[in-house]
Amino acid sequence: MVRMLMTDTATLVRFPRTKTRYRHETDLTDPDEIYEGKCSCQPFLGLEDEIDRDTRTSQLRLISDDPGFYVALATDYIDYDGALWKIDGRPFKWTLRGAHHIELNMRLVEG
Repeated sequence: MVRMLMTDTATLVRFPRTKTRYRHETDLTDPDEIYEGKCSCQPFLGLEDEIDRDTRTSQLRLISDDPGFYVALATDYIDYDGALWKIDGRPFKWTLRGAHHIELNMRLVEG
């Protein structure tokens, strides 16, 4: 992948998870920074607010050939552009004769 396309910077963060009786809960107050690297973040879903008819991006796709993002899990988060984004689903690792690039679908964490 052409490095000139990777103009964004994002940080892969992992929050501690605790197992309760019924589910795993994530504590969003104490993140562990896993990796910071170059990527390209592209919006692919925008919702329209009914009040002001404004659109806001609620989902992004991160594409990177930076090897540090290859450790991403579906339970991790991305800190990008001052907002916290949850990885939505399994990371897509494209490996054509070796590591090529990774794609992460992310949704905005409200709050």
